[in-house]
Amino acid sequence: MLGSQRHVASVRGCISTPESQTAGAALEYIPTTDPRWTSENGIWKRIYGDDSANIVPGDPHMIESPVPREGIAGLDSASWADPANSHEYNSGHWDLQYACVAPLRAAKPCQCYPTDSNFSGCTYQHVNYCCWLEFSTDAYGGPGSPRNNPLCQNPETGEYELIQRSDKAYPAVREVAVLHDFGLGPTTYKDRGGTGNAVVTSICPKDVTTADTASPGYGYNPAMVALVVRMKEHLPKN
Repeated sequence: MLGSQRHVASVRGCISTPESQTAGAALEYIPTTDPRWTSENGIWKRIYGDDSANIVPGDPHMIESPVPREGIAGLDSASWADPANSHEYNSGHWDLQYACVAPLRAAKPCQCYPTDSNFSGCTYQHVNYCCWLEFSTDAYGGPGSPRNNPLCQNPETGEYELIQRSDKAYPAVREVAVLHDFGLGPTTYKDRGGTGNAVVTSICPKDVTTADTASPGYGYNPAMVALVVRMKEHLPKN
């Protein structure tokens, strides 16, 4: 399932085959009909949550929280200390923690600075999440502090710079819940689910640096492959 930055389907490493996660391999998503999804401690248990039933996703990356979550590398960690989101950051309660981050094809130096008279307008025209490295105050009016945002961290030096090197995505709890119910609903009511047709992918691509954009592993090509494979299973085999 793809969408805007708010609509990440899941943490990539959890929903793809282990062999396809190695360097140079094209990412291959695990179909939701696979027992690895539906077993007692399967993938659904890790990424699915339901507030109404007090079900919390087993994977902390899929928990919506403005503060750092347990089980994930903390604020002072090295770049990519966590393989999914690099590490937690100080959101100042202005934002949520990330489910995953992915390197940009090309780093984006900031074109706007907090001292600019039109800083807000500039950041609207030139979106960059690294134009401010610390908060003057948090969302509750508390004291400011460094953000330690992994999107702005130089992986070689560990320093935070006015250069955005990665993009982000958030836990898509509601979207995953829809896919879960559609894929596992009553089999006697196909319009209500039970079709096994839910296709779950990640918005954080594995590879955006290769020069061959037609490569099966580039960008969102693996997601398109997963959709095609699922649709082909329902086409007439003549």
